[in-house]
Amino acid sequence: MFVAAAEERMIPGHRIELEAAHREALGRLESEPGFRGSRLLHFAGGPYRYIWELNWGSREEWEEFFESERFAELRAPIDAELSEPFSLTLYNVPVAGGWRASPPGGGG
Repeated sequence: MFVAAAEERMIPGHRIELEAAHREALGRLESEPGFRGSRLLHFAGGPYRYIWELNWGSREEWEEFFESERFAELRAPIDAELSEPFSLTLYNVPVAGGWRASPPGGGG
């Protein structure tokens, strides 16, 4: 699995528009080969910072999408709501499935 994480800073007062643009983009991403899902994370320490995490089956599938015109078309409505260009961080996922915390008291 492969993750592309876009750090975004929205224009103040554009929360509704930015989140709507992400919902619309998600609908388009669902038909992309290799796309596995996404999460939009809102920074708890302030109102303007978001991370949009996109999960792909492989780096190759992500790169094919990233280098296509579909990527630019998908980003345009989102980027219109940002106060500065987004930054992108890429991750290989060596362990998939997530982690579980042990319940208090250590049993589990």
